[in-house]
Amino acid sequence: MLTGRVVVFLAVALVLSSFSTGYAQTVPSILFDRSYGGSRGDYLNGITPLADGGILVGGYSNSGTNGTKTALNRTPSLSGSEFDDDYWVLRIDENGNQQSDQTYGGGYGDVLTSIVTTTDGGFLLGGHSRSPASGNKTAPSRDFFQGSASDYWLVKIGPSGSIQWDQSYGGDFYDNLTDVAPTSDGGYLLVGYSNSSHQYGNKTAVNRGSYDFWVVSIDTGGAIRWQQTYGGSGNDLASVVLRTTDGGYLIGGSSGSGTNGNKTAMNRGGTDYWIVKMDANGNTQWDQSYGGIQDDSLGSILAVSDGGYILVGKSNSGADGNKSTPSLGAVDGWVVKIDAGGSKQWDRSFGGTTNDSFASALITSDGGLLLGGTSASGNDSNKTSANRGGSDFWIVKTDASGNRQWEQTYGGASDDTLTSLTQTTDGKLLLGGWSQSAPSGNKTSTNWGFVDYWVLKIAGNVPPQIAGQPQSQVASASQNVTFTVDASSFTQPISFQWFFNGTNIAGATNSILTLSNVQATNAGSYYVVVSNDYGSIESSPAILTYTDAASLLVSVHASLTIFGTTGRTYRVEYSDDINGPVNWTTLTNITLQASPQLWVDASQPATGSKRFYRVLLEP
Repeated sequence: MLTGRVVVFLAVALVLSSFSTGYAQTVPSILFDRSYGGSRGDYLNGITPLADGGILVGGYSNSGTNGTKTALNRTPSLSGSEFDDDYWVLRIDENGNQQSDQTYGGGYGDVLTSIVTTTDGGFLLGGHSRSPASGNKTAPSRDFFQGSASDYWLVKIGPSGSIQWDQSYGGDFYDNLTDVAPTSDGGYLLVGYSNSSHQYGNKTAVNRGSYDFWVVSIDTGGAIRWQQTYGGSGNDLASVVLRTTDGGYLIGGSSGSGTNGNKTAMNRGGTDYWIVKMDANGNTQWDQSYGGIQDDSLGSILAVSDGGYILVGKSNSGADGNKSTPSLGAVDGWVVKIDAGGSKQWDRSFGGTTNDSFASALITSDGGLLLGGTSASGNDSNKTSANRGGSDFWIVKTDASGNRQWEQTYGGASDDTLTSLTQTTDGKLLLGGWSQSAPSGNKTSTNWGFVDYWVLKIAGNVPPQIAGQPQSQVASASQNVTFTVDASSFTQPISFQWFFNGTNIAGATNSILTLSNVQATNAGSYYVVVSNDYGSIESSPAILTYTDAASLLVSVHASLTIFGTTGRTYRVEYSDDINGPVNWTTLTNITLQASPQLWVDASQPATGSKRFYRVLLEP
């Protein structure tokens, strides 16, 4: 049995048309790319901008004096003609032209990992060394076998590169320095990892297991003030140190230990990011681990404005342990945000289907992140930039919450590995690492041997990005309305100009637009243009719809009352005409929950049309 009834629906009276805008992603342009090296292996680990606009570049080299390398290899001083690694430091100008270079080392391998600018205009070079006193190294080897293991090795040089002093620190086995931070009193904190006992050399801190975090505090002349180890029974490898605002330090790296030794943070599986917060004297205040059931390795730590920290590195774990993001491929770049006490707030994974990792990061002027690393993936999973061949330098720009805004790859047909990312005082980017590629892809510089230093200078010429568009709203008389845009810019300053129906609104030059005491004349289209020195972007329009209680739109719909068997399914059909051949169209299937049951046809047929209905029991 079918019956009809009239149902009245109320709707907003005034609705305005809208339009959309598009924006093509823009990434920074390359100002120069330069390769430096000889005929063998040259591996860059650090870039330091200089006050005169020049750049100090450092790493290690086993090349002789060929290619662009003019400084001699120090290895033959002990071992004859066979070349091993030396610290290799070169100075280039603001356009990438090599001005000078120097090597530091002895008869065996010496690997530079850190460069610190000193208050006298010189530099402290830090790394690890297997060499005894030979070449231009005067500090002794501390290991038991004299040359088979490694020590921390510091070289203090003046502004011209001349050695002022050098010092070694270590025990009977392997002691590898990875990072150096200046202390507030002019000394330095040395961070790395060690499996030496405390019975040899000048290491006095006990060994906790296999490799431990080993932290050494020295004065301005290199004398040890105190030292401490941190770790459990497994391998604990420190990679980075960050001085904190309370005078203490955050030490970070990877850990395969459980809760033993002096480690209290649990192991999540495989290796984890492991952070140790200590005071100025090396006393542990807290430690925390982050990761899944596979391997997670930390590369860098950043302090952010809310007092927390950003941790970046790589992960091949899925969403397990305390990692919440799924695996995207073999290895992903993994970013973790923690608060001042080490509690995880969010994490993000980036990458394609193969190997992707982050080694370095910056806080950008808009409060976002610039992540630097290496990628062998194509533009798959959540990676959007192309693969140039082998592995590439890879940078990803995000907002403060880790949401990607743009990304880019740089490289040639072979492997290119990014190790260092920094920013010049005028807002340019410096990317550094090593390259095996000949000119190809977007690399134009010469390949000089097996592996070269490769340095790129990148312009900060990126227009603003909009992460959150202003939203359309409905308001009635005398209400207040707020439109907001979430925009970011790699460079500052950033400006805003709001428009109403295509006309700029005087004084509306902030990211938030507030309309007070809304009236019918305020109804329309609002959008904002966000600009910096390199361009602008227009937001999508937000429509303000004004409602007037006196204006109603009345729609009439048919309703059917269906009497049938509860639980059985009925098919509702309609036809526009039942005179002559009838074509029935199915509207819906209804399973009766009760009998009778009301059903309303709210499909809004065209004005003036007719509909005839029938209901059929489904088999």
